[in-house]
Amino acid sequence: MRRALAVVPVVAALVIAGCGSSHPSVAANHKRIVRAAYVSSTASGYQVRLSLSETLGSTGQVTATGTGSFAPATNVGSMTMSMSLPGSAGALGPIDVKAVILGTTYYIGLPSQLATLLGGKSWVSFSIADIAKLAGLPGLGSMVSSAQSLGNPGEYLSFMKAVSSTGLKDLGSAKVDGTPTTHYAAQLDFTRLPNVMPANERAAAELFVKALESKTNLTAIPIDVWIDSQNRIRRIVMNYSVAVPTSTGTTTTTTTTGTSTTTAGQTASVSVTEDFTSYGPQATPSAPPSSQTLSIASLLHNGKLP
Repeated sequence: MRRALAVVPVVAALVIAGCGSSHPSVAANHKRIVRAAYVSSTASGYQVRLSLSETLGSTGQVTATGTGSFAPATNVGSMTMSMSLPGSAGALGPIDVKAVILGTTYYIGLPSQLATLLGGKSWVSFSIADIAKLAGLPGLGSMVSSAQSLGNPGEYLSFMKAVSSTGLKDLGSAKVDGTPTTHYAAQLDFTRLPNVMPANERAAAELFVKALESKTNLTAIPIDVWIDSQNRIRRIVMNYSVAVPTSTGTTTTTTTTGTSTTTAGQTASVSVTEDFTSYGPQATPSAPPSSQTLSIASLLHNGKLP
């Protein structure tokens, strides 16, 4: 079951923000990034192409590629991914995973080689609250239940509101999938999240940020963003390292697309690229058959998971 959970693409939730420098060009660039975050995250929908590489200390490397479509207003979408796992799990070969998001409920379809880990079922369902409990991040479940933009690879469209003006650079023109864009390098400051969340979400955001910093020492990450002429984000790239907590023998590190169990005292190096290939209305996926779905919530309730 723990190995099955290691390939469950989930969300990691985190961040949002403010303005800072008095330098005119920096202030203008900062304003444009924040505006693009609002324009992109409030679009009716978008299609995304994702690639992920996560090196888990001495454990090995997880890689994943995928494509999906999402409607952020209702937090509805679907995604297909191909993943490669480290260690003995790598003997399974590439693992093709399907994901369906319907509001705050997530469904992950696992391939046949992992069906025995789910008692013969082909889908597992969970909520962000379930993942928050497993990861030990209080506030995450409450924050996501009301922040519908969180919970899919497009979450960082909203997170760009948390860009700091410190170190912000305009790196010039570039094309993304043939679309002319401007490339910026910046920093996401997680501590800014509570300042820009709606009033009813700030307490949960503060709790989450404190827990995140306490467990991972992560307060900010470098991020590159490409913005088109319609102020839509076309590409986001993140490369960062996160410390693994040392309070227990193992811990769960969460990224935008998955959770991985690693040995305490290690460092996870993460590289994520997200290309937003188109914007507009997207089709609503259907939930998988309940007879083929195993609920993590029921396992937590029955004490079968920590």
